[in-house]
Order: sequence, then C-alpha cells, then structure tokens
Amino acid sequence: MQITHEEPGRRLELAEAESRFNLPVLALGLGLTVLVALPWGWLWDVARHGAAHGPLDLVPSGIMAAAGLFILLSAFGGQRLEGLSCDRDANRLEWRRSHVLGLVRWSGAWALDSLDGFSLALASPPGRAPSRGALPLRLTLRRSRASGGGERSIELRVADLDRTGEIADFALRLGAAAGLSFYLVTVNEGGRFAIELRAQAAPGLLPVPVPKGRSRYEENVVSREAAAVAAAERLPGFEPTAFRGSARVSVWAPGSEVRFDRGWGLGVLLSPLLLAALLGPLAFFRLSSLHTMPLLPRVAALGLITMAGLGLALVGWFGLDAGLPRHVRLDWATGRLRVDTLRRTRAILLGDVASLELRHKAYTTGRVSGGMVRTSYWSQVLVRLRAPADPPEELLVQTRSFRNDAAAPRAMALPLARELAAALQVELRETGPS
Repeated sequence: MQITHEEPGRRLELAEAESRFNLPVLALGLGLTVLVALPWGWLWDVARHGAAHGPLDLVPSGIMAAAGLFILLSAFGGQRLEGLSCDRDANRLEWRRSHVLGLVRWSGAWALDSLDGFSLALASPPGRAPSRGALPLRLTLRRSRASGGGERSIELRVADLDRTGEIADFALRLGAAAGLSFYLVTVNEGGRFAIELRAQAAPGLLPVPVPKGRSRYEENVVSREAAAVAAAERLPGFEPTAFRGSARVSVWAPGSEVRFDRGWGLGVLLSPLLLAALLGPLAFFRLSSLHTMPLLPRVAALGLITMAGLGLALVGWFGLDAGLPRHVRLDWATGRLRVDTLRRTRAILLGDVASLELRHKAYTTGRVSGGMVRTSYWSQVLVRLRAPADPPEELLVQTRSFRNDAAAPRAMALPLARELAAALQVELRETGPS
C-alpha cells in the first residue's frame, strides 16, 4: 500500500496500488482447467458416432472444472486490504477490503472518539529481507469499554517502510491523525518491533509529538522522536502460562527442572488421510472414464488426482505427527535430558549440550505480485549436542503457527530460550527461516 494523502495531525489515507493478479497467469490457469475438464470422450463419441449420453456422463468433467476454478479463486481471489483512511475532522477511521478477484467489496468504519488505541507490530521474520521495501505489519485497533470494547486486526504492507524507525514514524503519524495522544514502544528486539498508541495517559507512556499547523508538515518533528524511542531494545521475561505451542510448559524452574508435555491431540483423527496417497493408482485402475479420454487430458487428469491424493496424505502425516504424545524433561538433579515418545526414548547428559538454538521457520503460499501471499511462521527451541551424538540435535518445544506474523512466535519463544540457555550455561544461537 502507499500513502496517498496526508494532512499531518488531521488526516492520513492509504490505498493499494498494485494489480490484484497477473492476467497471463490467470489465462493460463483457465486454459489448463478447460483442457482437463472438457469431456473429451463424450465429444469424441458425439463427433464420430453421434452417440447420445445422459447428464451423469458429464459429472466427472463438472467435478474437475469445479476443482480447477476453486484452485484459481484460492490463488487470485482471496481477500486483501484495498484502503485505510483516518480523518480526524470527520471523526472516522475506515478500511476497505475486497474478495473473489476484487468483485466483492466491503468496508468497515469506527468513530475515532470510540477508539481507545491501537498497536502496530512488525511481522517480518528475523534475517529475511523485505519484499520491495514493504514490510508486513499488523495493526490492531481497540475500542474503549464505553463504546462496547472489542478489537480488530488489519494486516497491511506500506511501501518504503524498511526500518523500525520508519515504522514508528508511521505509527505516530497515524496516531496523531486519530487523535491519540500517548505512545510506548513495547517491543524492539532484533527482528521484532511493536508500538502502542493510546488515547489516555498511563505510567510509562510518552506524549505523541503532533506537528503544528494543518497544511504543512513540520519536517522531522515526528521522525526524530520515533528514532529516539525505537533505539532502546526491550524484552519481557518468559511467562509459561502464555506459551502456546506443540506442548504445554508443565514445569518451569530452570536450574532445577523444566518439563514440556504433550498428550494425545485431535490431529490423529486426520491420520486416515494417509490412505489418500493411493488415489492415483486407484483412479488409474478403477476409473474407466479416464481410459476413454485422449492421451493428453488423461495424463493431466491422472496427475491432478495423484497430486491431490498426495496433498491429502501429507495433511494426514502432519496430523498424525502433531497428535502423538511427547514428553521432554530437563532435570538438573540427575543431569539428564529425557525425551519420551511412543516410538522412542532418548536420554542425554546435560553436559553433552553444546548450545541452544532458536530456529525460526516459515512456509509461504500464494504470489507476491498479486498481493495474495500467505506465510505461516513458527519458532523451534532445540539443543545442539556435542559430537559424536546422532542425531546431533533434539527438539524441545515449538510454538504454534502464526499466519503472516513472524513477530509473535519469536516473542513467545525467545524469552524461554534465553532463560533456558542461561540455566544450561550454553550459548544461544538464533537462526532465520530455512
């Protein structure tokens, strides 16, 4: 998104400038869908023999066409933010969204006098370069209790914001336009950054520097203040009850005992999907309509069915792996790290731990040019063992996955990793997404 209009301290407007999708790629997708879904066998029989068929003969083609259109809509038709505006004179904060290739549009708005505050957080993974200077941000709006309370999160990218000082500057300008008078940088550590804007004063909050005048921006007034507050790094202590991940922190006493426990999970209910890996061979041997198609559509249809089956089987495997119980215990009294699962038990001497690693992971789907990128982020805490251990590392715990938010899993796992590394008296290494 780009800032299209600004009256400092009064009005700020942003709009999406990029095209929603790439027309040649969309045309190619539609062409492949038609190629696979056309009832080639039926057309061949009609053209050669004039054979009549019932409507049930077109069901497979209808299913393939629906599947292809669903894939296209998923790739190009997801929702995105089209515009965001804050007008202090009109007492209005408004956002506009679109869906289904931009054909469906809707908007929402809050009165500014009902706004208790907002937070702006950086959701860029540590060590990953920004895409064309547009860092992923999460804006969380909060209503006052007198107005009914509630929150709304808005994900956005603003062009040319590639440093924390610039993000803080943008947040302060937006806060000034919304009439919010106080702020505090709550997180600024490594790859994480978050700033809070509030309507009411509270301990620790600083006044928002509002440029003088309505028609002219007083150069660098906000920028200098933003750079100053963004310079100090802060990191809260680890709170076991706030951790959300692959296991619960059942005992947290670094230097004495630490335990991560996971019982049976609902993910095991997805394990029957492993059988979907057989869809390709079953379709080849049991689906007679495939053999009546010409060669090219037959190969394309069989490949589509096989890939769909493998995708479902992969979901089943991840569900099974996530649903099996697992128990990790670090006991300083016995000097051992013990990992228990249904498949194995591993005991490691704490003296064999060479270092602790905080590994940030990411998985991206979608297309950057269309603005429809969906990235999931999570963080893992592992121990690296001295040679000749095999395997040379062991996973202790990992956070849950966060969509389009790299800051949340790191903020959750980094305090845990730091306190645990200090108790083990080993180095903490932090690595980016692999």
